[in-house]
Amino acid sequence: MSRSARFVQLLTLSSAALVAALTIPATALAQGSPTYDSDQTRVLVESMIDAHGGLDRWWAAPSFDYTVAMYLAAMPVGEDAGRRHADNWRFYRVAIEPRSSRGYVSLPGEGTGDVHVGHDGKQVWRRPYSFDVQRFRDNPMQLLYYHYSMLSLPWLTQQEGVNIARADDAELQGKAGLFAAVDLTFAPEGKTHGGYYRLFIDKESARLSGWVATTPYPLLPGAVLPEELGGNGRPNMFRVVDDWMDADGLLIPQAYNTFMITADGAHLAGTHLVVEPSFSSELRTQLLARPADAEIVLPRR
Repeated sequence: MSRSARFVQLLTLSSAALVAALTIPATALAQGSPTYDSDQTRVLVESMIDAHGGLDRWWAAPSFDYTVAMYLAAMPVGEDAGRRHADNWRFYRVAIEPRSSRGYVSLPGEGTGDVHVGHDGKQVWRRPYSFDVQRFRDNPMQLLYYHYSMLSLPWLTQQEGVNIARADDAELQGKAGLFAAVDLTFAPEGKTHGGYYRLFIDKESARLSGWVATTPYPLLPGAVLPEELGGNGRPNMFRVVDDWMDADGLLIPQAYNTFMITADGAHLAGTHLVVEPSFSSELRTQLLARPADAEIVLPRR
């Protein structure tokens, strides 16, 4: 389907979708297609997308709204580390509009419940927050897009500038058999995007069952990522899905784990749970406006 045809299709889905579309820059709505190394790879990836509910439903969703809860088991605790077990917990609510990547994050643990991070389509901003000040404070881009990207990986393969190539079948920690693997590399026009994602797809169900990444984010719709994005050099950090769940007709991980692979084996680094996901909630656009006490994170001035 051409870009223009897909645009027309999306505008006719519903009056709500039309109203939302008219508030988004045209460049954010344009959706291209990836480049495959073979027809066989394309069939494999498209089977994965179908197994997760298809692309059109995700692309037309008013938002992907969910809470993520996780425990960072690899982080040190105790008097010497200056950290408590409570500092290893993350619990926050995210709402992102898939076709534009506009969205916001609230941090209930900060005591206010107010939105602390947002992307209004032009700027990423943050209000003050202070969790885990001693060791690891998730930055605003992480809160917005790090786990959002993982949960959205089947659909984020379908962006212009994504190159997809078949990799060798591989095992996954705690799962039987071999999984089909594909590598995503990124060549966005006018930007530098280093690193890769490797996706592991179940050969029977076509579900995305795990992934490894050496860049913090894949390509995202909308002008959200910085001009230069490098790799983070963590090819030994694997995510493996334990359970899936249906959210408004789209299949997403409900529980997944992070493993660090070292010379002496696999070590659990974190465990993650997705709570109350929705693809039908309207984005609360009034929350996108930068509050008076918020600083601009991107674009950097």
